[in-house]
Amino acid sequence: MENVITALVGSRAHGLEHPDSDYDWRGVFKEPLNVHLSPFRKVKNNHWIEGDEDNTAYELIQFIKGCCQSNPNYLEVVYAPEFKNLSPIGKELIDNKHRFLSAQRVFDSHRGYAMNQYKKMNLFEPDDRTAKFCVAYIRSLHNGAQLLKHGEMTINLPEGKLKDDLLAIKYDFKGNKKLAMVYFEQKQKEIIDAMASTKLPTQAEQLYWEYFITKHYA
Repeated sequence: MENVITALVGSRAHGLEHPDSDYDWRGVFKEPLNVHLSPFRKVKNNHWIEGDEDNTAYELIQFIKGCCQSNPNYLEVVYAPEFKNLSPIGKELIDNKHRFLSAQRVFDSHRGYAMNQYKKMNLFEPDDRTAKFCVAYIRSLHNGAQLLKHGEMTINLPEGKLKDDLLAIKYDFKGNKKLAMVYFEQKQKEIIDAMASTKLPTQAEQLYWEYFITKHYA
């Protein structure tokens, strides 16, 4: 097994941490070709990153497929602001991350991820997790709109109003619930408008990624 990428994710990657926040990592690894071809072995598509109990890594082929489907959890790895490990294969993958993007998949996946976060919220009787899901909802729509508008997204939020407001919502949800509702409406409109004017291609560059896989597993 070859370690390809170990990327910083979670609150510290987003710039929304507090001093006691954990460092969360997500990775990519590559199983040897003989494991993929063997009729006697099963490819392990994910595993826990050693020493980081709550963090996972994905096998490279599965990871590429997930990125071509614009899975937000996978794309967060290639757009991460910091890497603990980055092999030459990982660098090549990240240098070509724009080849993963397709308009409809970015739009659908980020809105879908946001809706999943919304379903986990308890807006009527907020608990300790409500703020976390609320912020994830807003961030997902924001990142999807960034990709649709610019073909890029900034995982680590720059200093400014959005970051300040998300920090306020995250650490005092009850006091900032109305502000969160404003962002719910604003970011839904933003991603819809971005989809209407996007210049992203209609599909990911699958032939490129097939060549990439063939080259690195040969």
